[in-house]
Amino acid sequence: MSDARWSIKKKVLVGIAVPFLLPLLIVMPGLFWQLHEANHCIRLFGDDLARKDYGAAYSQTSSELRNQTTYPEFVKIHEALATRAGDVKSVQLQSSSIKERQSGWWATAEVQLVCSHDSLPFTFVLKRQAHVWKIYSYREE
Repeated sequence: MSDARWSIKKKVLVGIAVPFLLPLLIVMPGLFWQLHEANHCIRLFGDDLARKDYGAAYSQTSSELRNQTTYPEFVKIHEALATRAGDVKSVQLQSSSIKERQSGWWATAEVQLVCSHDSLPFTFVLKRQAHVWKIYSYREE
């Protein structure tokens, strides 16, 4: 008789746990993948800056950022940064988060822009546009 009780308790526990765990098992891989792709966009941007391939770096930015900053202005900003802090060597991701809003997927990342003379903290905001992550904005902290 105790086996039947345990069986009922077990069924009740499983019945309660499954509705909570199943969404996590479905949602978490998707969130992880989106975060991975957003972080990949930042790494590509940093690699492009390190190679001084400003055209490729500029192509990693969103249409909104490109509407606010022309390509010549973008180059001028990054050349001034190189004059002040040295050539970009790498981008080190410190932390990142992702959210889905009514207007789409957004990510925020805290990074260190490692240059030859200094390491600068930056905050990046990314937006997923047409199934591709793009840098929406970034600023030195």
